[in-house]
Amino acid sequence: MPVGKSAPSYASFAFDVPEPQFFDGKFVYNYFMKDERVTPNVYSDTSRVLLHSPRSGPKVPSRKIVLEFTALNNVTNLAESYSSKDGGSPVLLTRTESEREKHLKNEANKILSEAGVQSERTTFVATQDDDLAAELQTIVDAELLLQKATERSLSPLEAVLKYNSITSDRISASDILETTDVESSTNLTYYDPATGEDISVQKQGGVSAYAIGGFYNKKFIYDILSAAENTPFSPLWGTISEILSEANRTQIEAVAVLDSNVASMSDYEYTVYPIDEEVDLVDGSYPNAVEICGYLIEKYEVQTDGTEKLIKIIPIAGISKTTFDDEGIIYGKTYKYSIKTVFYLSTVSSGVVPSGTVKYVTYLISSRGSPYIEVLCEEIVPPPPPENIQFYLSSEQELILFWSMPYNTQDDIKRFQIFRRSSLEDPYTIIKELDFDDSEILTSRAEFIPDYSKTASDYPKLDYTDCEFEFDTVYYYALCSVDAHDLSSSYSSQFKVSYNRVEGKMDTDLIAFAGSPKAYPNFTLKSTLTVDCIKDSGHSKMKIYFDPECIILNGAAETVEGGLTLTGTSYRTQENYIETNSGTYTGIPKPMYKLQIINLDRQQDQKVDIYLKRASDLERAIADLLPGD
Repeated sequence: MPVGKSAPSYASFAFDVPEPQFFDGKFVYNYFMKDERVTPNVYSDTSRVLLHSPRSGPKVPSRKIVLEFTALNNVTNLAESYSSKDGGSPVLLTRTESEREKHLKNEANKILSEAGVQSERTTFVATQDDDLAAELQTIVDAELLLQKATERSLSPLEAVLKYNSITSDRISASDILETTDVESSTNLTYYDPATGEDISVQKQGGVSAYAIGGFYNKKFIYDILSAAENTPFSPLWGTISEILSEANRTQIEAVAVLDSNVASMSDYEYTVYPIDEEVDLVDGSYPNAVEICGYLIEKYEVQTDGTEKLIKIIPIAGISKTTFDDEGIIYGKTYKYSIKTVFYLSTVSSGVVPSGTVKYVTYLISSRGSPYIEVLCEEIVPPPPPENIQFYLSSEQELILFWSMPYNTQDDIKRFQIFRRSSLEDPYTIIKELDFDDSEILTSRAEFIPDYSKTASDYPKLDYTDCEFEFDTVYYYALCSVDAHDLSSSYSSQFKVSYNRVEGKMDTDLIAFAGSPKAYPNFTLKSTLTVDCIKDSGHSKMKIYFDPECIILNGAAETVEGGLTLTGTSYRTQENYIETNSGTYTGIPKPMYKLQIINLDRQQDQKVDIYLKRASDLERAIADLLPGD
């Protein structure tokens, strides 16, 4: 019986080059340049550079993107030892940093990516789903809502703990708490008042790990990707539409050129170009097989139509370096970065050489590159409000306001706004905006400012005359600063201003400290507008509720009396922040709160003592839900 033979399978190549474990970037805005939206030159105005730089030391750029990554000597131990000609004993790197940087710059076209190690019939496709984390968040939130529906009294945090109790032991409560927005159902937003950054949820930094890459047969690549694109439950759904046209072109060309009935050497080999060749006698030893070269960072600019333009490839040769400052950026633009490691690979060549000798060749080979990170070049730090506000009566009997330019390291204040109102119950009305913005491209305004309130000037004005001030009327004044990026400060110190006819002078009283948001001008009033009492009639019973904002607080690992301490994480109960009558007091327990009830008709009162007990049973129940001992 004849034995059937199949055609030889096409070769498949795989290189596994160590990659950075961490890659992230952030935008840093140091100071204003009027052409910052036009040119990537962050040193375009020499006078301003000198103003914001130390007398002795490096120049300070007006803006930059700081990229952070894992040091190469932490990516692999090749920085310390590798096989060598002298028998494999550990040695230091044979190439200097300048030599490695030279190779990264001048031999970049010869670098072979591990994704490029393929035959003529295959191609590599990488996809990245930037919205996957948000989608997973939605799924977790949906599950939490489903669980909460059965227990309507559960708080978001309690819902997370309950969800953890019914899931696998592989899922820890700490992981759920760190990656889930438990505040989302409270309709509250938390932000850093100094930077304006949203801090509602602490997200883990670093590069997203949700990137997929693989080799595909060119003759079927479009059919495979289009099927994935049209499958709603595929992990690639909605992420590869921009590469389908290129995949279609590749497939059409492959079908026309590649014959499946014919095998060639190109199906079993790949092409690589060496950067160095050396012919040596055969002495039984081998050169350094692998050596660190450095990093390559690819930089792209996101265009207005969503496409990406490759700006440059940045070489980094320092094996202990963990940051890089990209200073060639335009304010308002979005940039994308990807990082890959590069290594020297030395091996014996199969080329023709004289008898008794061998040829050593050295290649540059890189990892496939990290998932892309995206950095938006926009600042989020609002300016401080004006300071040292003073009021004077001019010789023409008009009120004049004076103030000082606040200390602002970014030097980007471009407008002052003057507000006035007649009572604390009324909102502020803008009476004048002094605009001295000299930006070559102005930022779009979010606030609507009437044209009659605007006054333009070529320099900062630090005074304003209120011609509508009336002597027999009390006014309240406040000022705000607005920077070149339309970020507004909070209100300045607020003053009550009136004219004293008896003494013939202006009376000014500070009624609110600086810092009130524009939406809440009375937020920092020196005296409160309300009293701590409730008027009620027609009721005979009253319920008192204790409703803390949270049950458990995550803190540094420590042992706190009365708290729940777990391995690696300390879960501290409210008792550490709110005193309770837990039995630890000597003598008669003291009430934590007192409520006074006054009967206005009979002129009698009653004081009610309120005690808070430690919920030991609740603590034990929560401890059972949390990971650890």
